[in-house]
Formats: sequence, structure tokens, C-alpha cells
Amino acid sequence: MQYESVKKYLPVIIVGMVLVFINLFAVIWYFLPAGPDQWKDDIVPGKVVLITESGLVTSDPRGNTKTFVLTPETQYFAGRNIVASSTLVTDTIVLVQLDVSSTTALVAKEVRIMTDKRKVKKNP
Repeated sequence: MQYESVKKYLPVIIVGMVLVFINLFAVIWYFLPAGPDQWKDDIVPGKVVLITESGLVTSDPRGNTKTFVLTPETQYFAGRNIVASSTLVTDTIVLVQLDVSSTTALVAKEVRIMTDKRKVKKNP
């Protein structure tokens, strides 16, 4: 009789244990020292706020802004194509790859313009 009551609740116990382990894993993953770093330290996503000849200011969804130094060696990409710097306009979403060999902080090596490749775009 004891075993039948355990058999009756065994699926509930298993599902409960799985949920506890998933939540425990998520909490541990969130509080790791580096955190789940989807982008490496040398790639910074953002939305273009201001463009000058020698600089690029981007904003992230939290409202933090970063200023990048643009050099003549900085390359601009839209998809797989190399484009001119004039195609970069405000409110464009970009990925800025930093030049890690530079001694100056936040020097842009590449600026990748995020493009939408969907054939049918739905307007909200």
C-alpha cells in the first residue's frame, strides 16, 4: 500500500524536482562573475545617436551612451557588403567591433549595420 501512494505521486515529484533544478541552474547562471556574455568584450551593440567624422555615439536599451573613435581604417558593413560611412544614419542599430590592438579606448575597427532580411515586413 505504501508503494502505491508513492507511485501515484511519482510524476508530480519528478516534475517538481526538474523545475527546481532548472530554476537553480538559472539562478547560478545569472550570478556567475562574468554572467552569460553573449557578445565578447570587443563587440558592443547599440543604436546610433550621433555621427561625426571622427566619432560615433551609440545608446543601448537602458539609455547608456558610448562614444567610439572612428579612424580612416574603420570599415562599415551592411550584411556582408562593405558600404560607405555615409550609409550610417541616426536610429540605425549597429554592432561596433573595437580595435583591441589600439592603446586608445573605444576605437572602432568595424561598424556592422544590422539589416532586416525578411521579405515581408509587418508594420506594427
